[in-house]
Amino acid sequence: MSLVIGIGSFLTALGYVVFTTSFLFTIAALGCFTVGFATAFANTGFYTLYQNNIPVHKMGRIGSIYGFFGALFGIILTAILGIAAEWLTIQLVVISASCLMLLVAVILLLLNIQPAKRHFY
Repeated sequence: MSLVIGIGSFLTALGYVVFTTSFLFTIAALGCFTVGFATAFANTGFYTLYQNNIPVHKMGRIGSIYGFFGALFGIILTAILGIAAEWLTIQLVVISASCLMLLVAVILLLLNIQPAKRHFY
């Protein structure tokens, strides 16, 4: 399960980098397909981890809290990227954000596959 989450997240970020840096439609389509395909794997791993580790009677509350912070993070990140796009170009901001996402995904993948973390899965 840790590989499904880690590799799914890595491939999702890689797909975003391919999509945002492409100049040809076919390459952009390949990146878009990669994002969609890999996101399904990452979500499957995450929801399996969620279902295996959260007690049934607390799933609703924890899911709501997770959703709230996910939405809040999305709003804050959108505002930051919007402000950055005012100072720089939109293309530079989007490519930089996707590269940063790839870096974070690689770090999380490397942390995720360590043998010491196996007991979480």
